Amino acid sequence: MRNIKAVSILIIFEIVVLITIMAIIIVKQMVPEKDTGVPSYVPKDTAAAFLSETDSFERPVDLLAEEEASASAGRNPGEIPTYLYGQFSDDVIEKLLAMSTEQKAAQLLMASPEELTGSDLFTEVDEELEEAFETLPIAGLIFGNENFASVDDTREGLSEISTCSLNATGLLPFLVLDDSGTSISTMSNSGYNMYGIPIGRNDAQALLSQATDNGMLPVYTGEVSALSSNSDYNRSVAIASVESAQEIAESIEGGNIFIYRTESLNRTLSNLIGLIDAGYVSEEELDLAAGHIISLKLVLQDMQY
Repeated sequence: MRNIKAVSILIIFEIVVLITIMAIIIVKQMVPEKDTGVPSYVPKDTAAAFLSETDSFERPVDLLAEEEASASAGRNPGEIPTYLYGQFSDDVIEKLLAMSTEQKAAQLLMASPEELTGSDLFTEVDEELEEAFETLPIAGLIFGNENFASVDDTREGLSEISTCSLNATGLLPFLVLDDSGTSISTMSNSGYNMYGIPIGRNDAQALLSQATDNGMLPVYTGEVSALSSNSDYNRSVAIASVESAQEIAESIEGGNIFIYRTESLNRTLSNLIGLIDAGYVSEEELDLAAGHIISLKLVLQDMQY
């Protein structure tokens, strides 16, 4: 009789344990994990440098205007879309909520400084550039060797460009040299903060490490179709060359974490806004795409400040 009671107690205990385990699994699935603030595509050795002694991710001071970036506690719960919870840090969510649809779409795009400012050849920073960033706060700029005369000119110019973007948008711009033949150390010393690695390079892993060692964020570069179709790239941050806004819309729908390079900035942005307004890109898809880029920019700010 005692054996029967003992077996019954053991069975009940096992059932209770099983129910507890199942409850924990269900709760974990229903409640998203707290975002660490470090995008998954940032190299682990780079991300580790930003962890405090308590293993929490330290963010820079919010640089948006105070009235635009009020703390989350000052917002009604209904003001924050539920799909943003657990996806991004509070800083990223605040910046997304402070942006218009056009500003978020612009954050997806990179272009030459000539495309942004409308100049024949961009060689110096002036008020026109800051006004351009205020009008079209794009993700960043892609330069050629002809934009600056020397390393010192480049360093000073890129620093002023960063200040312009910070003043206009509260975010650093990505600054890329469109010349993979220039050494990584030279690019870093010149002030570029992102290094493009063309897809298919056999030495890609070595270049990734060199770029992070020199304080730059490494990204893959290539045509959007090639990046999207290869599993090695379509979940990594990349600069994807596109010829139309439709390519961007299809890429966003596919869940790619890309920044899009365009040779026709105004037309591409205008057409992309049209596709968003028409529902080809949802508000959620746009927020998630822009949020990944803003997250990366905040990592960049932590690296440099």
